[in-house]
Amino acid sequence: MTNLRRVLPPPRRRPSLVTIAVRWRIELLLGTAIGLWVGLLGWLPLTVAAGAVAVALAVNPSLRRGAARVLRAVIVPHRVRSGLLQSGVTDRSGRLPWLVRAYSRGETVFVHVWLRAGTTTGDLRRARAVLRAACGAADVDVHHHPTRHDRAVIVVFRPRWGWFGK
Repeated sequence: MTNLRRVLPPPRRRPSLVTIAVRWRIELLLGTAIGLWVGLLGWLPLTVAAGAVAVALAVNPSLRRGAARVLRAVIVPHRVRSGLLQSGVTDRSGRLPWLVRAYSRGETVFVHVWLRAGTTTGDLRRARAVLRAACGAADVDVHHHPTRHDRAVIVVFRPRWGWFGK
């Protein structure tokens, strides 16, 4: 049976500025912090601090793994959101589910999803192939949230973005 949402997708809606700000909250906070740093102290301390961080990451493998986990937790929700959009997992108004938070454990990223009215965990399960392709992941699994019926957890195993041989 074909997925009716793929044949007749709901109308596309442009997200509001508040929605965009919430989706990009980590990037906006980092940009604001860097802007404040440069505004208060100038470019030289920022350059020295960035160099020190680069040297520490080059020398210490545990710091490098931690930085990679943080980077995965920041990038994967954007890739999951893209996969949800491409697979048509939206409510009747065309709104995507909210991606509440993401965290990384090793090479696995857990993305907590708040399902809007009209979307189910089954919709997320049917979109697994598209999510796997969007994240470049080895596998994607979807689970019900243990305590909330309007929530789900998307588990992304080994997400990759163009890193050949990894």
